Amino acid sequence: MTRHALALAAALLAVVATSASGAVRSHTPALPVGTDTHGVLARLVRANVVVTFKRAAAGRYRRIAGRTVEVGCMTIVRTTRSGAASEKIWAGGRLVAPRSRAPLSEFIGERGGRPDYCVVQLLRGRASKVEIAAVPLSARGATYLDDRSTVRELLGLLLLTQRPSGSPTSPASMQALTKGLVVPVSGPQQPPPTGHLGYWTDGTNEVYLGALSHYGVLFFYQYAISNDVVTTNVLDWLNGQNDP
Repeated sequence: MTRHALALAAALLAVVATSASGAVRSHTPALPVGTDTHGVLARLVRANVVVTFKRAAAGRYRRIAGRTVEVGCMTIVRTTRSGAASEKIWAGGRLVAPRSRAPLSEFIGERGGRPDYCVVQLLRGRASKVEIAAVPLSARGATYLDDRSTVRELLGLLLLTQRPSGSPTSPASMQALTKGLVVPVSGPQQPPPTGHLGYWTDGTNEVYLGALSHYGVLFFYQYAISNDVVTTNVLDWLNGQNDP
């Protein structure tokens, strides 16, 4: 996977990049606010945020039971053209989650106005954090989290696009490796079907992977194995993509 690692490094160094070109979001139903749709709810109670893990999220709560977590909310001040947050205001703190499933309440005050989304992160060591839940509290927060999830999924699959020998993975192999999540598309910039990522390769050098957000924004990453030239509109997300 050496070539792919070099390609990703090239993107981080901004060798070649394109912007989202002001992509227009389709008129799809708004994403839900106040829930991550997987059993975690968040609401503001005076100057506190209260995060509740319902029965559907009991498994996630067990990961934090009796452990130190960081609970807080983010206000998005400014985003780049590709949707990445270039400036955010954080308010929150640390607490020990009760051993039995219970709401988590943390003071956030009123810094930055009403937050766009709230997160629960498990602390590991002094600096390492694992995101357990992220819940939107505004339409802007819902859109941002959806875009972020789409980009993370795309970047997480890049390692599969190249064989150990250095040649591109075939479309059929990509489809099999991802259990149908990735499907072939006819060429670069071609949007995949809803619920899938699109993959294309010329079989020898060029590789392309694309994913659609809920609102129809096509995020993509394309690179050439021979010279590590990268074309992408997720460059803004690469630095700090795992930040809350």
